[in-house]
Amino acid sequence: MTEPHRFTSIMNCLTRITRQIVRQTSSYSHGQTFVIPLLMAALPGIDLNDFKKTSATLEFYNAIFKVIICVDCSSAVYTRNDLTEIEKEVCLSTAKFKDFIIQFLNRIFQMIEILSTDMPDDAVIITEDNLEDSIIQSRITLILFDIVQQCSTKIFQVNMKSI
Repeated sequence: MTEPHRFTSIMNCLTRITRQIVRQTSSYSHGQTFVIPLLMAALPGIDLNDFKKTSATLEFYNAIFKVIICVDCSSAVYTRNDLTEIEKEVCLSTAKFKDFIIQFLNRIFQMIEILSTDMPDDAVIITEDNLEDSIIQSRITLILFDIVQQCSTKIFQVNMKSI
């Protein structure tokens, strides 16, 4: 976090390999176990003071939420007996989705609040800052749309309470 150029590079790389991370293959079977820790670790990348870092972080979230479903399936560990150790670990980690969504939405709403207080009531003239805000806004919209479209009822209710 103290070296934003490195963080941005890492986020760009992670964005490009999201499908490989979430797909369980014989050559890379542990990738799914890192999804939730990566989501949580990337949260500090949402920083209004650094457009590139925020943009790269939101692009990563956009890519990951296109290929995963936000469902707490931790109870499957207790109801199924055919899960591998990796599948059990992944299922147990999904219990953290709710916490992630709450933290993510808090950051997003803080950002929206700050951006809305900075904007004058007069007609907005298109500037580079407005363009950056527009890019961030469209990425947030896509991420929230993907989350809401593919989440469990519990997580959807958490989203609705936050709004």
